[in-house]
Amino acid sequence: MQNRVPAVRPMTIRLETHVAVAVERVWAVLGTVEGMKRWFPNLDEYEPRVGGRIAFHYPLAGEPLYRMYGEVLTFDPPRELAFSWVQEEIGGSVWPVPTVVTIRLEPLARGTHVLLTHSRFEQLPKDIAAQAYADYLGGWTGDNVLGRLKAMLEAAA
Repeated sequence: MQNRVPAVRPMTIRLETHVAVAVERVWAVLGTVEGMKRWFPNLDEYEPRVGGRIAFHYPLAGEPLYRMYGEVLTFDPPRELAFSWVQEEIGGSVWPVPTVVTIRLEPLARGTHVLLTHSRFEQLPKDIAAQAYADYLGGWTGDNVLGRLKAMLEAAA
């Protein structure tokens, strides 16, 4: 009898929306420092190119300051932006492996379909993976990230 390694179930957050503007207008946010800073006011650094750095900070109420940083993995105008994501609690722990945030744009007849995924939580140590997944699911939805992008773009239309 062979030893079987149990399959690891992928832990991926998946959020999507429709934005009633052309894909080029959405990419103007994702592909520029100015656009990303408007979408994410807590953006500290962004080099919009493969291999570039990206960094954010989050002062959560009553909790320590967190930094999230990574490297741009995919920069494919006007279709896809992906970057690695490592969380660091200032003065505390740092994730030993990165997760990945991917934003895909699909042009539609009347706007753009935006798909945001945050994946690879299952690669984190077991003692933090489930909590990190739950925290980020709550963060991405609670902060209304795609709703803010939609409102920002459609208000300027």
